[in-house]
Amino acid sequence: LMLPFLFPEEFSHEVVRANYDYYEPRTDHGSSLSPAIHAAVAARLGLREHAERYFHQSLTLDLSNQMGNSASGVHAACMGGTWQALVFGLLGMRLTDGEVTVPDPARQLPEGWSSVEMELAWGGRRHSVRVQR
Repeated sequence: LMLPFLFPEEFSHEVVRANYDYYEPRTDHGSSLSPAIHAAVAARLGLREHAERYFHQSLTLDLSNQMGNSASGVHAACMGGTWQALVFGLLGMRLTDGEVTVPDPARQLPEGWSSVEMELAWGGRRHSVRVQR
């Protein structure tokens, strides 16, 4: 699932869905990066329940000690993956031609969220993003 996450324009919806359907039940999520990638890809596929479940799992990975090693420190890459799952998966944000776009933002917010606001630095500019239900 990593390739469709990194290069979403290179794979058709049908190919990504077939790969998700095949690998999702076979993945043991032994890596702290796995839930975030599954959340983002599920969100892009419109699998809202899967996306929100994996996003929550990624978000709380260290707080709930899911990997059994939180006493050794935080999983910093998981934190970055969680941010990417929110921005590029759940919100569907795209960075193209120097612009930041969020298609159909109200549909993308996780259940129970009324809005998300952030400022991004990209392409030598600052971009304010507010997604509201």
